[in-house]
Amino acid sequence: MLTRLDSKGWDVVLLYCPLGGAKPDETQLAVLAAACNNLIYVHRDGQVRYSLKRPDLEAAVKEIDGRTTRDVAGLIDEASEPTAKLMSVMRTFSPDALIEVMCAIDQALTPKILLANYVFMTRGLPLLRGDVVKIIDTIDVFSSKCSKTAPFGIEDDVSMSEAERRICCREPTWFWRSNWRKRQSCGALRRTLAC
Repeated sequence: MLTRLDSKGWDVVLLYCPLGGAKPDETQLAVLAAACNNLIYVHRDGQVRYSLKRPDLEAAVKEIDGRTTRDVAGLIDEASEPTAKLMSVMRTFSPDALIEVMCAIDQALTPKILLANYVFMTRGLPLLRGDVVKIIDTIDVFSSKCSKTAPFGIEDDVSMSEAERRICCREPTWFWRSNWRKRQSCGALRRTLAC
């Protein structure tokens, strides 16, 4: 996807925050940086590394160096959310440090579009400017996972109800279904893009 967006003239900034336990080595980071002109790697502990071609982006990242990460749960009132399980998963995919960097970029660059790779990465979207177009790639099937995998004996905690998916998807304005055959499962929520 990065290569395609770049070939179409998009100015892509990739915020990369792997799940806990997944730590890319230097070779993997170099390959990713070569594929993306503007890469920001956010460690789960708040450390930020970057390889950036844009000086304004580098200045924005340097400006937050040493800043204490805000308590995002308080900023977006997570205590009022109906399910603690969902918020725990969303904090895993979108830790406070990642959201802090995302907000700094939003303020400094005023991007036109933000693309989140999973519904679990929507946690910080309410903190962005109202005019940025928010797109979620709904390739994940967590809301239909139980019905598709339980008959085969595959069960785990990484699934969500339809109501929980609606909580994750309340903020964006567009959904992008990169898997065309599963497009209908998200189409009723809001406007949907398909590629």
